[in-house]
Amino acid sequence: MSARTWIVARLTGALVPLERAEQELDAYRDEVLYGEPLFLAEFDSVEPELHLTLDAARACCDDIARAVADGRRWDWVTNADGVHVQVWTHEDDDRPTGFTGGEVTELHVKRPEAASNEAVAA
Repeated sequence: MSARTWIVARLTGALVPLERAEQELDAYRDEVLYGEPLFLAEFDSVEPELHLTLDAARACCDDIARAVADGRRWDWVTNADGVHVQVWTHEDDDRPTGFTGGEVTELHVKRPEAASNEAVAA
């Protein structure tokens, strides 16, 4: 049973009319899909991961950097495109010395375009 079927069954079992249950479920889906950003954590040679928060995505990259750091330290900078880039830092003054290979990009799910009458007719 899909999650949608289960939720509709629970709502209709609670005497919520089916049409209203469907509307509430669609509104909740839209809130979840289109309301908050997702964060894509990427690190060279590692499968990308999608996270619900910036902190979780950075922690994912931090774990990988920790494994390959070999005594080096790292920090995060945000580039002109808004991408969070993980950089190795100098041990004395924390200035960036190179890229670790870790990046976190904020993503927003785009609402689908409404079907035009012409597309429906075709």
